[in-house]
Amino acid sequence: SVPRLVKDWSFVGFADYLPLDRPADMEELMRLVAPRALILNRYDLWPNHLLAARDWRVPVVVVNASTPPLGFFGKLSLASRRSLFRLVNGWTFVDSVAAASWEPYIERSAKGLVAGNPRVDRALARVENALAEKKAAERITRWKRRSFCLVAGSTWENDETVILAAWKDLKGEKSLVLVPHEPEPAHLEKLEQAIRAAGFSSVRFSRLAQMASVDEADVLVVDERGFLAELYGVGDLSYVGGGFNREVHSIIEPLAHGLPVAFGPNFQRSPEAVTLKATGSAFTLPAKNGAPLLRDWFESMARDEAARARACESLRVYLKIHRGAGDRIAEFLMHFLGDTAALPDRALASSPQAGILPPR
Repeated sequence: SVPRLVKDWSFVGFADYLPLDRPADMEELMRLVAPRALILNRYDLWPNHLLAARDWRVPVVVVNASTPPLGFFGKLSLASRRSLFRLVNGWTFVDSVAAASWEPYIERSAKGLVAGNPRVDRALARVENALAEKKAAERITRWKRRSFCLVAGSTWENDETVILAAWKDLKGEKSLVLVPHEPEPAHLEKLEQAIRAAGFSSVRFSRLAQMASVDEADVLVVDERGFLAELYGVGDLSYVGGGFNREVHSIIEPLAHGLPVAFGPNFQRSPEAVTLKATGSAFTLPAKNGAPLLRDWFESMARDEAARARACESLRVYLKIHRGAGDRIAEFLMHFLGDTAALPDRALASSPQAGILPPR
């Protein structure tokens, strides 16, 4: 996924895939590359890779460690790999809960920092770029949204079924923006049939370019990619899809617009979703019979502006805590490697939610 995600390679001296995790191959990798350190993201840990780093006295840092699975099998898996985790010399954590969860499995001499979640920086940058480009602005003004609007992004069919069932029972003037994760023709046609069956009218986003105005469409179906980060700005509430499949998609873009967010039951691998659920700042649906609950949440958010404002404020606090995590991680790495000349004049800045974790 890295070649697809990284747009600027100017700072990279060499890029390649890791060899298979075999002792001889990893020893050869260390001999050829002679790295100053290994910086690994989250759980990308391979036993022979770490053992070779130890043999060559190369320090290892894991960045962006989030809360590990803590059920019975999760703890069993962690315990079985304790010796692997203790080959790591430095850690940065997305929040204090993650730091506390990892502490029993970490080498006592390891250094650590609660730095925040750098995904927030990336998502905020995407939103800021989208708002600056205004690719959707001209078209969206031709669609007349009602007094209350939900933007549902990265949705799949099972998300859309629940949303439409909840939305049709919601009273009052309302508009819905549906942004399917895979806007393929067959899916779009099936979605439009479901919209009609629910008693709504719809218009496709691509057709707005040929229209002067659209007054009667209850639902805007976004059939093009690349507009979601901007379109969240149209809404009063948000729903993020994927939670009825393997994992909820990114919830940070709607947070950047200050929108309360709802999603399905599979969110445990999303650090921001776990945190917001734990603090009551996000609404999650059960695996079955979620439409009435989602309708009640829609109604409460539409009716109670004070409750919506409180939810928005808690989201702003979350963003404030995590913004700048990438800079904090970079500074931690410079300190860890002793390259203080590359640091700014200010001291190492921890996330506002916690400080540097001293060696235990």
